[in-house]
Amino acid sequence: MFPKYEEFIEKLVKPLGLMMDEVPLNAHHLSKFELIKKTWKMFQRVRQIGASNMVDFYELLTAPIAKILDRWFESDVLKATLGTDGVLGFAASPYDVGTGYVLLHHVIGGVDGHSGAWAYVMGGMGAVSSAIAKSAQSHGAEIFVDQEVSEVLVDDGAARGVRLVNGKEVHAEVVLSNATPKVTFEHLVAEADLPMEFRRAVKSIDYTSPATKINGKNGEILLPRYVTFPKL
Repeated sequence: MFPKYEEFIEKLVKPLGLMMDEVPLNAHHLSKFELIKKTWKMFQRVRQIGASNMVDFYELLTAPIAKILDRWFESDVLKATLGTDGVLGFAASPYDVGTGYVLLHHVIGGVDGHSGAWAYVMGGMGAVSSAIAKSAQSHGAEIFVDQEVSEVLVDDGAARGVRLVNGKEVHAEVVLSNATPKVTFEHLVAEADLPMEFRRAVKSIDYTSPATKINGKNGEILLPRYVTFPKL
């Protein structure tokens, strides 16, 4: 619909999307050679943007989305429509710094080869969990539900399993937690098993969010009745 604008966004998004698929640099755990190698690879990604596009790239990362859209479009209705990608799930107005990056964030990736496309899972997000479970079971995994974990068992600085609320212990070579870092490291792992700096970093994580999202379908499944929206 807007070929020149879409081309402008695409040339900036593609290298950024590739960088986001890579493991972030952690200089503390890399040798000098590995650090140089990974930094060079990241630099190569950035080079794909092109020297002539660097100013536009920097501006989009730092400027308000309103400033970007004002340069491309005249219609306020159209700018408001496209600007939603710059404020969606973000407690800011289109005139706030940083909303340009939020726009980029929302157009990275795609569906079935269509860049920037969005999709919803048929059956809801629970269908994703079901698909993962079925795939795991097909490879020999055993799944136990309604088994609350009370503690992660740690031995010699490594997680060796979990203890359930009923007292049963399940031992494993690797323990993965789907809980937040706060729940995992403040409630399931003993303080003595974690470095003080790490515990301090976990405690400082801010979990406040400006957004709440509810997807509803009016069809085969009856929608819940909300007290505040009885006619929804």
